[in-house]
This record gives sequence, structure tokens and C-alpha cells, in this order.
Amino acid sequence: MLFPALIIVGQIGLEIFVPDEYMPELHSEYGPHEILQGLILFPAILLALRVIQLAPTAPLRGWGILALIGSVYVFGEELSWGQHLFDWTTPEFWNQINDQGETNFHNTSSWLDQKPRLALEIGVIVCGILLPLLGRFAPRLVPARLAPILGDKEVIPSAVFFVFLKVIDKTYDALELQPLFWRSSEVEELYIFLFVVIYLSILCRRFAAHRSVDG
Repeated sequence: MLFPALIIVGQIGLEIFVPDEYMPELHSEYGPHEILQGLILFPAILLALRVIQLAPTAPLRGWGILALIGSVYVFGEELSWGQHLFDWTTPEFWNQINDQGETNFHNTSSWLDQKPRLALEIGVIVCGILLPLLGRFAPRLVPARLAPILGDKEVIPSAVFFVFLKVIDKTYDALELQPLFWRSSEVEELYIFLFVVIYLSILCRRFAAHRSVDG
């Protein structure tokens, strides 16, 4: 609960105390948000590898492989596959199809950006709020075959903060008000990525415990 709360407290501090002329730089591709996203996402890759190693069945290994592919893709995309670290020039042919002139895929098509993000957002809501609550208060409604991959109460704070920010952002947009944060989508992404890390760490502990019992 502490780290998810610190993220929003830190963002509020930035919005209050940092002059407006510095905000674009702070929220740029080389700013602290992008760096923090990378720092959060890299452990997700390692945890996904551990899930694959510990998974007791082939379907669960497949779930780990899917998590690994997704984590590597998002981590690479957030860093434009190294461009934000090494500052290389985007090749001309790629610059023509990338709407931000970066060496990544998500700025070339909504199917590589908005659709995967929507799937992640739905996953956060379902796996981070709905299923944990059902598992706690109405376990009979949760299929038994989903039990090995369910999250628990640890994922709820990051999911709740994400939903809160999403609702606020959409409400302000509908009312044509100035957004609550300078770039709300970046803050929302931090919570999505944090959710993934916490969720994968839960699976690692669960599968390790299962292996220990079987051993």
C-alpha cells in the first residue's frame, strides 16, 4: 500500500511545487516518469522468467511466457528499444511511419498501442479488483481452474489507484476541465506496471510454495 500511495503523493508534489515551464521536461521521454517506468518494468521481466521456471504445469508456464513477452515488449517500447538511453537517430524509413519519430512500434498503429493498453487496463480492473474481491467474499463465483493465477489483496491498492486516476481523467475530459495532472496517462501507466510486478511476484511465491510442498 505504501509505494502506490507514494507515487500519487510524489506526483501531487510535482504539480504543486514545480513551475509550469519545467513540467514538459520532467514528463519528456527522458524524464523521471519514463525512468521510473523502466525501473518498475525490468523486475517484471525477471519475475516472468521465474514464473516460467516455477510453474507446475504447462498451461501455467504458458501464462508465464505470455507475461514475459508482454513485459519485454512494454519495457522495450517504453525505452524505444534503447533510443532513449543511447539517443540514436531514427532511420528515415521508420521516421515516416512512426508519428513521433521514435524507434518503437506503438506509435505506428493503434493495434500496437491503444489496443494492448486497453487489454492491460481491463486486466488490472478484473484481476486487481473484481476477482480478488470475488475470491474474498464470493469464492463460489470464481472458477476453480483460475485459482493458480488469481491475484490477492496485495494487487488491490495499485489497481484502485489506477481506476481512481482513470475515472478522474475521463471526468475532467468530459467536463472539458484542465486535467488533474500534467500527463495523467503517464501516472496511470506507473500503476499498471506496478500492478504487473506485484502480480508476478505473487505467482512466484505461490508456485515456489507449491514446489516446496510437492518436494
